[in-house]
Amino acid sequence: MCLFAKKGGKDTTLFYFLFFLIFLFLFTGMVYGAKEDEIHSYYEKSIPSALISMDSKMGSFAILVEKQTQKLFLYGCVAGRIKLIKSFTCSTGESSGDKKIRGDRRTPEGIYFFTRVFEDEELEPRYGMRALVLDYPNLFDRMQEKEGRGIWLHGTNKALIPNDSKGCIALNNQDLLELSHYISLYHTPIIVLKKIEYLPAEVVEKKKRRLETFIMKWLSSWENKDLSSYMSCYAKDIRSKRMNWEQWKQYKNRLNKKNSQINIALAEIQGFKHNNYDLVTFRQDYHSDILKSKGVKRLFLREDGEELRIIREQWSPLRGGYLFSKDEPLAQTIALKQRDDSKNEAEKIRAFIERWRACWENKELEEYMQCYSDDFKARGMGKQGWKRFKRLLNKRYKNIKVNIIDAEIDINEKGEKAEVSFHQHYRSDSYDDKGLKTLLLKKEKGEWYIVSEKWKPL
Repeated sequence: MCLFAKKGGKDTTLFYFLFFLIFLFLFTGMVYGAKEDEIHSYYEKSIPSALISMDSKMGSFAILVEKQTQKLFLYGCVAGRIKLIKSFTCSTGESSGDKKIRGDRRTPEGIYFFTRVFEDEELEPRYGMRALVLDYPNLFDRMQEKEGRGIWLHGTNKALIPNDSKGCIALNNQDLLELSHYISLYHTPIIVLKKIEYLPAEVVEKKKRRLETFIMKWLSSWENKDLSSYMSCYAKDIRSKRMNWEQWKQYKNRLNKKNSQINIALAEIQGFKHNNYDLVTFRQDYHSDILKSKGVKRLFLREDGEELRIIREQWSPLRGGYLFSKDEPLAQTIALKQRDDSKNEAEKIRAFIERWRACWENKELEEYMQCYSDDFKARGMGKQGWKRFKRLLNKRYKNIKVNIIDAEIDINEKGEKAEVSFHQHYRSDSYDDKGLKTLLLKKEKGEWYIVSEKWKPL
């Protein structure tokens, strides 16, 4: 049955029918075109809530990974405004949810930085042409006692499939090579979220001003030696340099008495937000009567009612810095250059400590003992006595778990000795303890080895 009357014959009916289709097409296009314009306008005026503040100088970028859509977004600060540069398809862990333990095949959710890059010849084929290492678990993750390691942003030599990794973030090789040009080690954040929340630019600006006000209060209180105001910036469960809130207060009070003047300059301030914490990172130049230092500081913040509070802070001395280049061809290795030897050695030590911890936890005795110098001494035992002692414990306990929290690394000027201190939580079938462990290391033929260790129960 025809939609129109047959007046005028078949030609008239066909004419009206075609006219109706054309009208419907144009009307639909106008409606959906308007919606697309509205959507485009919304995202132009909206900013991911994770990006509170970005440094306006050239070379400031941030990467967001949205698990729900399996998308990776590159943002940059252009003319003082946060802008989307490009998006890529990615693949995250095959299991949903935030990473909790090693081997759960989940991609961790949080704010991370890249610490190392591996190239094609250093990788197994499944990791593609390049891999960049994330600093998971970060200080906040360790507070939550999250476990695991080896989380990478890497390429792939096969077709990209959603939720197909063991916990890493995978991109097509060419996409990763392109993205690499915007990455600077220790500086460019990668923020992993289940779903990205977008906010109007004016709302983000308010959050930025609030964060800046907090940082200025913290800074001025520190410089003016106003201990009460300074300590109000810290949460009661703060842990810094292995000290709690009261110990940190006493430590700062002693320093205030020793210094007649304290001057601090901050630069390259950036603020990022995750579901449970904020992270502020900046370069810090500190001058007092007894100390001059330059480095990168990261403050982990938490909402405490209507106030922000510092729950953890991380300091990395920096003499040279980290550079990158966008001028090299994609086929060449990106210039993720490190010029600070002490930083490089600190990362090597962190990797060494993680290997030592994993071997201990997995009861891999031979590999574990390879971490010790032939000159090792502890508890009245040399290296062989220590090996017999550990073998006995491995037989006694079926399962061993070791968590390392708040590791502090101090390397001597010659770069040949180091002291590593951290809170250690040891658990086995029938034994559980927490305490402060200090490892003394020395460098032998370019590798680090443990020469002694001390343990203090807490």
